[in-house]
Amino acid sequence: MSLQSWMIKSWPTCEWYLPPNSDDWPLWWHMNTQVREHRDAAGRCIGDTVWMANIEGRSVAATWEWTEVRQGVVVLSDPNSILSNLRFILSESSGEEQLAAAIALNRVVNVLPWQPVVCAVLRTLREYPGAGGVAEFARGRNPRARPLVATVS
Repeated sequence: MSLQSWMIKSWPTCEWYLPPNSDDWPLWWHMNTQVREHRDAAGRCIGDTVWMANIEGRSVAATWEWTEVRQGVVVLSDPNSILSNLRFILSESSGEEQLAAAIALNRVVNVLPWQPVVCAVLRTLREYPGAGGVAEFARGRNPRARPLVATVS
């Protein structure tokens, strides 16, 4: 079974100070990308992707929905709806913790090479239309899907 986006909600929260230098961030792995069977109101492909990291011996994951705005170009569907069990601790106390968390998650997502991974999944689906239905590509699940280890930099 692959890691599904809804599973992350049940994971224990991991608190972490986000280092200012992205060279100090952990490695993230692509775990799963799903393309939904239905399209959005504009007829565009939509789906979600899940990435995972290990921080101080604890598993953390982040997932977000994406939209293919045109073939080969995917964007976050909603930058404020990134789901993660990672809770960022601010070095200074702030009453705007939710805003800071959203900004921190967006910083992480924006440096991950998730768009080429999602585009590769979409390309594969177009090349092999017999896959049909909801397509799921996960690390180790599909012989054509290669594990991706991404250094966040």
